[in-house]
Amino acid sequence: LLLTITPFETYGKTTLSYFDSNLGRINQGCYSGTLLPKTALLGLETIRKAIEENGNNFISFTEYQFLYCDYNIRPPKKLPLCFMEGVCFFNQDVPDLIKTIESLSPNVILLQNQHTHYNSTLNPYLEDTFYNWGYDKTDTIVAITESKNISIFVKKNLNNASSVG
Repeated sequence: LLLTITPFETYGKTTLSYFDSNLGRINQGCYSGTLLPKTALLGLETIRKAIEENGNNFISFTEYQFLYCDYNIRPPKKLPLCFMEGVCFFNQDVPDLIKTIESLSPNVILLQNQHTHYNSTLNPYLEDTFYNWGYDKTDTIVAITESKNISIFVKKNLNNASSVG
């Protein structure tokens, strides 16, 4: 029996996390060994599969920014790493962000709905824009922040593009 008594609440919670059967570890990449909820790990596997099947050509507006490191890809310039309107960019910046995304023309776009408290119309607008550009939403997965799922958009008519990353 291992008992950890500490005045630091977060350390104690971290210790208890190792015994939580709802958690698992990332098994590959830059964050290998990191504890995540098992539902988020399944979602991460789905994301990896979509990225790898589509030439490792993606952009991510999610809490999984470590994916750029995993695939040895530099994050795109002129786009915020965190995609929260009102925190990392403002409503007047959206047209420029849209132009940048379109010019990058990634095979996969990962979009997490992080806007419910700031701009609840932004995600539906972005999704409609991606559909108009010829993307399909292929999946919606559970993320670390379970209330903010991640949608996976893939360009239509891609036949397992060759790797560009």
